[in-house]
Amino acid sequence: MVNYRKLVAIGDLSGKTFAIRTFLKDELPEPDPNILDIAITDVEVAGTIMELAVWDTCDKERYKELRLNAYHNADVVLIFFSCYGQDTFRNIKAIWVPEVRKHGPKKVPILLVGVLSRQLRSFRHEESNDLIGREQIDCMVREVGAVGCVQCCADNKYNLDKVFETAVAATL
Repeated sequence: MVNYRKLVAIGDLSGKTFAIRTFLKDELPEPDPNILDIAITDVEVAGTIMELAVWDTCDKERYKELRLNAYHNADVVLIFFSCYGQDTFRNIKAIWVPEVRKHGPKKVPILLVGVLSRQLRSFRHEESNDLIGREQIDCMVREVGAVGCVQCCADNKYNLDKVFETAVAATL
């Protein structure tokens, strides 16, 4: 019997969709803005195959209602942020965690996902001194009660598997 888990991915412009699509398709996808993507994939954790429904949501205010509905029956929520953007990092606590706690299932695990992307860094015109440090990340994890944080990079697939394995493990 295959176990099923629902994962909801949220966060500011951070490379979230690019990372998710790279993980799902095992190839670098073409940029394609989304409002809501839902995909099913299998993930093995501790020798058990889990069917994972990945809900990739839009951060835009006009699609907020759609995003809020996605939280229904979520087993885990991933909050993505850019490792090069203090603004996306601050919004974890200012916007995303309060939204999850208000509209998501009670005590749903939250995993922070820091995206390292040369492409995103160039797009955002941010300097290297904006890089979010490990100490800041660990502090945020504690402050918001997240189960942890995984840093990943879709450009070279660094830690993409670990993001989703950690997310599923948080539901066990």
